[in-house]
Amino acid sequence: MQQLHEQGYPEICPDTFSFASVLNALANSPEPNAAAKAEKVLKYMQQLHNEGNTNVAPNTVCFATVIKAYSRSKEKDSAGKAAKILEWMFQVHEEGNSDVRPNTISFTSVCDAWSKSGHTKAVKKVEELISWMEKLSESGFEGVSVNGYTYNTLITAIARSKDPNKATKAFEVLQILKEKPNIHLNSFSYSTVMNACSYTHGTTSVRNIALRTAIIVLEEAVDTADAKDRLNIVYGAFFQTCANLMQKEAEKVRIQKIVETVFRQCCDNGQVDEMLLGQVRRACSKQLHLELFGNFATFPNVKIQDIPGEWRQNVKRRR
Repeated sequence: MQQLHEQGYPEICPDTFSFASVLNALANSPEPNAAAKAEKVLKYMQQLHNEGNTNVAPNTVCFATVIKAYSRSKEKDSAGKAAKILEWMFQVHEEGNSDVRPNTISFTSVCDAWSKSGHTKAVKKVEELISWMEKLSESGFEGVSVNGYTYNTLITAIARSKDPNKATKAFEVLQILKEKPNIHLNSFSYSTVMNACSYTHGTTSVRNIALRTAIIVLEEAVDTADAKDRLNIVYGAFFQTCANLMQKEAEKVRIQKIVETVFRQCCDNGQVDEMLLGQVRRACSKQLHLELFGNFATFPNVKIQDIPGEWRQNVKRRR
């Protein structure tokens, strides 16, 4: 389009929306270096705008889309590059471009990038961004406020860290969120804390603390769930936690009463799905697995179509 315009076709002229479509395509592309290509396009937009092309002014959506591209990228230092785009966004805004304004989405996308990065300082980086957001909000900066999605990135960062006490720390964040009236906790929040418990490594004492934390989290999730929550994900994460923390047969026997009670509650709530069946099997002792599923003709390879309909009647499918 740019070439045709320069060759004498005035009616063909790329504008901000044209470039935004390209950025969005790159942000959703699985190809390598898609995020870096999106950043290059954004810089080209800024160059054209600086040269006087008023049709190609980068806006908030353009910057946020490039940040999203980096948050989805698996390339090295994607989180750091997303953070730099956010800083550039502030710079452009302060220079007087009112169409570019950092907002909650752009901040949360950078938090998301850090939470998935595996960086040793990921938790600290997310905490710093949340603190920055809170200060902006308190100062009256419009469009920036910390929400449940933002805090979920902090819990995710903690869950993916190598901190042996991450189960306790993730649970502490959850308790802080319960005191915030504008934050709605959902099944994703609870299942992410459960993941912190599930992937805790360390001594028997540390693993026992993680298991006790998981039990408390499950009880809270079930007690506070509404019709929109996907409790099957929380139940599945709980059984995965039991399986990961108690891998030996003797350990599984020790907690089989807990696993049995929770599974029967899960059935009563109609929250059994295909993945959960596998997670339960891993969490069960051999004897308990026989007691729970031995009456099915397909035992031990019981599938979702083999179980009673009422066991799975309330499962919420991802849309």
